[in-house]
Amino acid sequence: MKRKKKSIIDLDIRAFRRYLKEVDFHIHIKDTFYKARTVDYAPNSLGISIDGFPPLKPGTIVPFHINELNIHDEGRIIRTMASPDALRAGVARIGALKGSFHLYGISDILLGIQKTLKTGVLDIRFDSINKKIYFKNGSMVYATSNHDKDRLADILLKKRRINRKQYEETLKIKQQTGEREGTILVRSGFIKAPELKPAVELQVKRIIGSLLILRYGEFEFIEESFKADDVITLKLSAANLIYRQVKRTADVQLVQDRLLDSIVHLSPTPLDLFQDITLPESDKKILSLVNGENRIQDIIRRFSCKRADPLKSIYALLEARIIKIKEVDEHASGINHDEITEKKQEPSRHTIKKIERMHSHYMSLGYYGVLGLQENATAREIKTAYYKRAKEYHPDLHSGLPEDMKKKLLEIFTFITKAYLSLRESAEQKEGDKWFQQYHHKRQTSLSDATQSSIFENDVGTTDYDGDEFDQTTAASNSEIALSKYKEGRKRFWFKKYEEAAQLFAMAIYFDRSIASYHYFYGYSLEMFGKLKEAVESLNTALDLQPNDPDILAELGHVYMKLGFPLRGKGYFKKALSFNPSHKRAQEGVESLSGM
Repeated sequence: MKRKKKSIIDLDIRAFRRYLKEVDFHIHIKDTFYKARTVDYAPNSLGISIDGFPPLKPGTIVPFHINELNIHDEGRIIRTMASPDALRAGVARIGALKGSFHLYGISDILLGIQKTLKTGVLDIRFDSINKKIYFKNGSMVYATSNHDKDRLADILLKKRRINRKQYEETLKIKQQTGEREGTILVRSGFIKAPELKPAVELQVKRIIGSLLILRYGEFEFIEESFKADDVITLKLSAANLIYRQVKRTADVQLVQDRLLDSIVHLSPTPLDLFQDITLPESDKKILSLVNGENRIQDIIRRFSCKRADPLKSIYALLEARIIKIKEVDEHASGINHDEITEKKQEPSRHTIKKIERMHSHYMSLGYYGVLGLQENATAREIKTAYYKRAKEYHPDLHSGLPEDMKKKLLEIFTFITKAYLSLRESAEQKEGDKWFQQYHHKRQTSLSDATQSSIFENDVGTTDYDGDEFDQTTAASNSEIALSKYKEGRKRFWFKKYEEAAQLFAMAIYFDRSIASYHYFYGYSLEMFGKLKEAVESLNTALDLQPNDPDILAELGHVYMKLGFPLRGKGYFKKALSFNPSHKRAQEGVESLSGM
């Protein structure tokens, strides 16, 4: 079968789990090699950091060769952002979705395919074993295996649904005719026809479930349509299967050793939340306690049962992505657990009419119209609109629909999801293009013709200048550029455009690292849009350059307060006030402590 051409819009680069790992490599851009390193990676994407500021903008196609991660394919730059030391970039990999299980988790692959509503075959190989999972619109519909223990007859024998004689007769006929075991079992009268589908479902779950503990081997997802006329197809939720399997086999000791102090909150992603998972009442109670403030140990204390039971449930909910560990600089999702645990209602006449109406118009509405957006919508507005529409038309939230209505609902939801992915990518690319154009335009116009030419060419490694004269000119020019970027950043900062300000302050630092105020305002800006760990790093650099500055000390106190370290914050406030007893930010910090 001919493989479907890959499309970056079809495959959401955030649908698959990202793994944090720094690996050094070199990247080839416009005839020049630049030193780079990975920030994180996924089977379909990369986060990278490139030393200096190479001429790279969203939409550029770049080859990647990273041996340690077994990545040898091309990538498309999705977004760029300046930092003081390097250019950071988000990359969508263009090659096939494939890799090794020592680098990726099988549950993360299954959930990623489910979230992106893919149709195709996941081919998995380890030792001499070959297993395949068939997906249709993100649901697992069938699975095959060449492992003897996964045969339908073997599973039924183990479950005592057939006896040894029937088992041997089935395998004998299969060897002679090549027929499927299910067909032989029913025709021979060993099982009844209505029993075949539950038996096949048991087999498929056994095949997939056995893969969840796999830690080595290779996989490749081949996106293609397939015929299943002679196969009993199912509709299995990857999340539900993972949740149940992990709950049975969860490593309780791992949770106790590493995660008890972790704060958890509900996933902010609709495709994670509204999954087809059946939860018992005990796990619904766990979700009611997940609010972005409670730690895992706080939650399990609310249960009188064995400690291991809620720990297993929490681990399973984490693996299924319904809940997630809250990072120190992350805001809680703010989603109500009732929205997830509410019972699925039989569709009303109003709901059916609503689905029919949307189905007849969604194509003509286009991507903006179907999400109810204006064409100048920001990436944040696009995400909010998608969340709202996902709640209305997610297939897993509607039960009891006739088959034709389910198909219509799936078509609507697929279109909504593609609209979200396409518009978000477009909005982020426009924002990246705008920054890139502004940066290089302002950089060039701030230099004299000779200096402008030499520095820009040096950036891409083809300068014709050398010697002390060039170095002195560059140093003077860099100082001027840094001051210019700093002043622009201050303007953005006072207008509360903190992300724009942070980029400008980062560029100021790139051209001159010796000025404390550049680092101070960079850290302050990062703090204001939630990048708290990075803010601490920058503010500490400012403090190294200008010790005992009350502004820097006070701001460090506020950042540590937000990170959940009030005693450390109090120490910085007191030190700031010792140098300036009337310092406003330090006084605000002390007052906030008194209210705790």
